[in-house]
Amino acid sequence: MTKDIERVKLEKTLETLESDFLKRKRTYEEQEEELMYGCDQTNRLFDDLADSTIYYLRKFEVEDYEFRSAMSIIEQNKEELLVEIKQEQRKRESAFEEQNYAYQKQRNELEDKILSVRSE
Repeated sequence: MTKDIERVKLEKTLETLESDFLKRKRTYEEQEEELMYGCDQTNRLFDDLADSTIYYLRKFEVEDYEFRSAMSIIEQNKEELLVEIKQEQRKRESAFEEQNYAYQKQRNELEDKILSVRSE
C-alpha cells in the first residue's frame, strides 16, 4: 500500500512538473511573439522615418552629403536597435533552454523513481 501511495505522489509531482514547464514554455513563446512584433514595428517605424526624411530632404533640396548623412543616421540607429532585440532574443532563448534542460533532467529522475517503485 505504501508503494502505491509513493507512486501516486511521484506521478502527481511529475504532472505538476509538466504543467509548470508547459506554462513557462507558453510564457516564453508569448514573449518571443511580442519581441518579434516589436521588431516588426521597429522596422516599420524606421522605414516610415526614412521615407519621410527622403520626402522632406528632397523637397527642400538639401545637399547630397546631408541627405546621405541623415539616411546613415537612421540606418545606424535601426541596426543598433535590431542588434539589441536579437541579443534579448538570444538571452531569452538561452534561459529557456536551461529551463528545458532542468525540466528534462527532473522529469527523467521522476520517471526512473516511478519505474523503480512499480518494479519493487
